[in-house]
Amino acid sequence: MSGCLGTKHLKENQKHLFQQGIKAPKNINEEALRALYAQNTNRRFLFLPVYHLVAIYYAGAKRYDQEKFIRKKDAVEAKFDARIAKASAQRKINNLQFRKQKKLDKYNSRIEKGNLFMQWGEPITVFDSALVGITAGRFENYLFSEGYFQNTVTPKIDSLGKFVRVSYEIEVGQPYMIDSVFYRIADSTVYALIRQGERNSLIRKGERYREENFTLERERIDLYLKDNGYYDFSRQYIDFDIDTTLLDDRKVAVMITVRDPAKRGYHKQFAIDSVRFITDAGATMQGKERQTRTYRDVQYLYYRDQYNLKILSQRLFLAPGNLYSRTNTFDTQRQLANLDAFKFVNINYDSSGSK
Repeated sequence: MSGCLGTKHLKENQKHLFQQGIKAPKNINEEALRALYAQNTNRRFLFLPVYHLVAIYYAGAKRYDQEKFIRKKDAVEAKFDARIAKASAQRKINNLQFRKQKKLDKYNSRIEKGNLFMQWGEPITVFDSALVGITAGRFENYLFSEGYFQNTVTPKIDSLGKFVRVSYEIEVGQPYMIDSVFYRIADSTVYALIRQGERNSLIRKGERYREENFTLERERIDLYLKDNGYYDFSRQYIDFDIDTTLLDDRKVAVMITVRDPAKRGYHKQFAIDSVRFITDAGATMQGKERQTRTYRDVQYLYYRDQYNLKILSQRLFLAPGNLYSRTNTFDTQRQLANLDAFKFVNINYDSSGSK
């Protein structure tokens, strides 16, 4: 067992974290909790008591000479520095610098992480009681964020010789539920829009409190307003306040606040005034100006008339008079890129005027 599990690599008074597990109610996501372990056990070969990666790591460690890689790195750096000093063309200098950095990155990896065998393998996991406390704290924070405000995480440590097994026993009561949702929005247009899209809200009365939903709801409101003309809106204007006065009943009240920008004093809707489509933005023709042609209210500018404007217009979801929409902007960019007719597609807005 000592050979298979690699415990011969332990130093005096060290113990090996052989196993760790979670005992939790069925409604708790144990997979999410396992991702929060502060210390992981060594991976086994086909669930057998054989740590193949530990064997690989120490096989590499026997042959590892850090000083050797440091010497090689210094030699490579000096070699490239000499060649760069002799080079006169900037293109050649750039090429040498790129190759030099690539070589140095390789040796830095060997110096910091060991040779390939050490990087493919893993050292024996030495049990650390301090990391057990950190893991328990992470579990408590996660359970709190999932609505289990009153939770208990009790680590139990069993030791047999050089082997340690840790079990985290979790107790939770009923989760806390959202009892009511209120809004504090001074801008009546913004308020009306948010209430109009309330059916898609991720924070609803009767749902379990989940911290993740508040982050997702902030992103949803931000995108929703940007799809309704609020070009310069930012998620930083959205705040959530949680009222815990109903905690005894396992209920919380939520206040959603949308603050006005300090500089302008209100949130402004932007409409598209005009659309200019440059089909050959990267091209230059000395002594010539781009031709301009208007098709379906869009100005097309080009040196050579080589694109079917009907096909281009079918992939354009931006038009004068429409409110700004971030989704339509991204859809237009994606559709034009899918044509494989352009090297790149950039969409830029000029909001220096009133539109």
